[in-house]
Amino acid sequence: MMAIVGFVKNGNVYMAGDTLGSNGFTKSEYTESKVFINGDFILGYTSSFRFGEILEYNFKPPKQENGVSDKRYLVTSFIPELRKCLEENKYTAKDQAGTSGTALLGYKGKLYKLQDDFSILEASVGYDSCGSGEYHCEAVLWSLCDSKLHPKKIVRKAIQCASEKVTSVGGTITVKVLKSNKGGKD
Repeated sequence: MMAIVGFVKNGNVYMAGDTLGSNGFTKSEYTESKVFINGDFILGYTSSFRFGEILEYNFKPPKQENGVSDKRYLVTSFIPELRKCLEENKYTAKDQAGTSGTALLGYKGKLYKLQDDFSILEASVGYDSCGSGEYHCEAVLWSLCDSKLHPKKIVRKAIQCASEKVTSVGGTITVKVLKSNKGGKD
């Protein structure tokens, strides 16, 4: 249905996504970006525009308590608050309880994948992708991760490749950056 890519460099998290909506047979380009900043997070979603709207406009990430690791915070505070927000906004129906959508999230210079069962996986190689263009994007990210190209160009090229080869990826490419609070260069 779409493609989202994330790339970490110098503590900054770069994320890109397309603006296409598709059911696999038809497609429409929309003005909404699937990549945005929400508090201390950068997020990029797939699966459902409604899922993304709730993430961007309704969800307020909880504060991380001192002494709690990032992973523990994401699993024990972030995810329960997200599930609650989705339920309050009638996104998670009884017959599909336990499912959300797939998204990438950047937090404190790290990149994570939120799977539709609410598991959180940290990208061990500094990049990741999700959506119907995931495999094409990952091939581009792998081939360019050690290049001298600026990270914004790398994530853009990944989406461009998927757009050329996957019918459900396309439209305008949005690129956003979550800068490190450690003063990492853009």
